[in-house]
Amino acid sequence: MTTDFSSSAAQLPHSARTHLDTGPLSWVMSEIREALNQSGAALAKAGEVASDNHSTAVRHAKTYLHQAHGALQMVDIDGVTIITETVEDILERAESGQAELSAQHVQIINNAYQALIEYLDELLAGGSHQPVRLFPYYQALLEIRGAERIHPADLFFPDLTIRPHFPAAEQVAPVEAEVYLPLRKRFERALLPFLKSADKAVELENATAMRAVVTEVEQMQRNQQSRAFWWVMHGFAEAVADAQVSNELYVKQLFARINLQLRRLSQGSSSISERLLRDALFFIAGIEQTSKLATQIRAAYRLNGLVPADYSTRHYGQISQEALSAAKDRLAQAREHFRGQHFDSLTLLRFTIDIVNPLRRFAQGLAGYYGQQTGGHRIGAFGKILRQAADVIQCVFNKQQAGGNLHANRIAWP
Repeated sequence: MTTDFSSSAAQLPHSARTHLDTGPLSWVMSEIREALNQSGAALAKAGEVASDNHSTAVRHAKTYLHQAHGALQMVDIDGVTIITETVEDILERAESGQAELSAQHVQIINNAYQALIEYLDELLAGGSHQPVRLFPYYQALLEIRGAERIHPADLFFPDLTIRPHFPAAEQVAPVEAEVYLPLRKRFERALLPFLKSADKAVELENATAMRAVVTEVEQMQRNQQSRAFWWVMHGFAEAVADAQVSNELYVKQLFARINLQLRRLSQGSSSISERLLRDALFFIAGIEQTSKLATQIRAAYRLNGLVPADYSTRHYGQISQEALSAAKDRLAQAREHFRGQHFDSLTLLRFTIDIVNPLRRFAQGLAGYYGQQTGGHRIGAFGKILRQAADVIQCVFNKQQAGGNLHANRIAWP
């Protein structure tokens, strides 16, 4: 039924779509940072003042947030505006009195602001565009709002305009709707125990039964778009049946939605759900050991690198913005302090013992820690400062190794 979708995308560790032109972002990043910080400060003030001033503070926070949101819309980076839109909705409800804005809610919003700033800093530093890394913060915002759907795939943006090409079907006559009725019944018989059982063996057995049904449905499609949709559903069901995707809440919900799609077929409707397609692709994109089918799907839709395995881990907010700002100030002070000075060999030796070696060990340890925690994931603005400091240190260290005095004006200060 399917064909070979081998391509260079299947061989690459990361999709080219994870790398962006960050030029436009660099032009407005300072404005975004300032607006979000001002919004956060206004929210902090809202929790400290009386009711009349509370509304004013919330309104100010919303105004600053709207400025950041507008700048993000201009740079058009998938995923990031969803965060600001969600916070805007929360603040609008709070301002109108429809919802409470507690101190805990303010902290969650400020956590989201900081995560967004750090994520954008990572993009500017050359990091991969994987907005699903923001999911833990987005999830907390949705919980404040009481959202019915909280799903990481909402921060996942595959190219759904792609149309995989399949060989022409041997039979071109459309399949009658009633043919799908017994297939749906078989699917439902496996779905119910799959949803309720906590026994792993029972789950896999029923997932395998549902995969068989989905495979048959895929083979019955005559339309290229429908074929692609059920091909992806086949890949998802296979991954669950082979224990490549764990049976979590989102997975159970997705199988229930596949059942609804089968009901549409049995009622004569050929419409397909784009959101269901995207959600299934999300799970396929996150598989670590892919089957041949999953590899083909990932290559066709260019999914490699879009979903990191640790997307549910909080990566941001581990370094306070105050400490980050202080580090930048200290680096600038050090640059000014050493500018125009001469260093003799004894001074360089003390500098190496007291500053260079400890900072090197710290930087190496930090890099090792983040490498273990995030698979080499960048640490954003703080990492940039460390790299700048390392450049300065390397200049001094190289001169010490060569011997002689060093004039600080010759250092290529960052």
